[in-house]
Amino acid sequence: MSEGDGASQMRDEVRARLNRVMRGFGPAESSAPGFARSSATPSWRFSVSRESLPLSPVVKLIYIFLGCHGLGRSEKLDWEFVFQVGQTTCSIASEKFGLRVYVDRTGIAEEAEAKRLFQCIVQATVKGQKVIEKDVLEPISKEQVSAGDVVIGNQYHRLREAYRYFRDGAEIAFRGDGRVEVLTNADDASNILVDAFAAWRRQADADAEGWWNTFAMIMAYFSLLEHTLVGCLAFADFNPEEETVTGFIGLNWGDKFKRLFDLNADLVAQKKYEALRDLAETYRNTYGHGGFDKRGATVHFHVPGIGVIPATLSKISKSPHFGLVPAVVEDYNRICAVFDDFDSWIAAGAYRNAIKWIEDGMDYAFDAKTRAELAANAHDFDAYLEAMSYRLDQVTNMDW
Repeated sequence: MSEGDGASQMRDEVRARLNRVMRGFGPAESSAPGFARSSATPSWRFSVSRESLPLSPVVKLIYIFLGCHGLGRSEKLDWEFVFQVGQTTCSIASEKFGLRVYVDRTGIAEEAEAKRLFQCIVQATVKGQKVIEKDVLEPISKEQVSAGDVVIGNQYHRLREAYRYFRDGAEIAFRGDGRVEVLTNADDASNILVDAFAAWRRQADADAEGWWNTFAMIMAYFSLLEHTLVGCLAFADFNPEEETVTGFIGLNWGDKFKRLFDLNADLVAQKKYEALRDLAETYRNTYGHGGFDKRGATVHFHVPGIGVIPATLSKISKSPHFGLVPAVVEDYNRICAVFDDFDSWIAAGAYRNAIKWIEDGMDYAFDAKTRAELAANAHDFDAYLEAMSYRLDQVTNMDW
């Protein structure tokens, strides 16, 4: 059987399965003008929730396999397919504000009846979606991922906003303006002991809240860091024959860093890595695993007649466990300095074009064509990025 015969057989098998789960659906006349593109025929219009059909391209495939007539793009319209449900002409369209279904008003005069048909169309299309995902997209996805022909949505700004939120929260708390309510003497009494206790309590509350936010800030930053390092991979010597994008994503942040930077040859990169690693081991790893660190600071042994001693012995000075709170304002300032230093360094170094791409909100594309374009435009990257951003805006706004 030739490749063409195999594709034809697969198409027929998928269409047969769609016909079983979408009984009564079929192509409309190729001359049908549609409803989103043309107002020549009155219609009922209904919006489809993203919860029901979140992936517009999958819906498009459903109606292609059904043999329905596609009307192409138009202003603020990506695509529209006209089809029949029984004797009623309908269409489904991907528009700027989401998926919409149109029902011919000349065939169904009552809105309630049209709405019932719309709900049937959505339910049937959801069933069709499962067929397309299993029979068509799963085999293709494995091939595409293996070849590196994948795109990853850019979440950089969302992750950075989370990091900034907690960072600002820690700064506010350490300053004494946090959200924790400070207890005061009920009788508003004033003496040396009361005043001293109140001052201590205010500081303790500020330190505690500052630590909570510092911990969240650290966790958010390392999430942001991993996302950024994945974005840099397309600007490295990525070869899908030697590694996979999903394999790189599965690495821990340190191995991602070592894949992108040669720590043996680049002493500056090595120092940046070590500074981040120390923070990760002290805070992220410790509190990400229930408050237990690799150095055993929370593990103690008992010496009869003496007391309880931490297993880390003289290394306790490097553990965050030996204060009333694991991080105070001095720790916060030091942590922020490490993060800021790394951000400035990577933005000005070998991956500066990658950081520009990431910060501009562009998705991470790893296909051969995109990687070749990135390399070819490396010396005039700002102009290339501006052109690509403009093209993305056109696609987003459906300005064809």
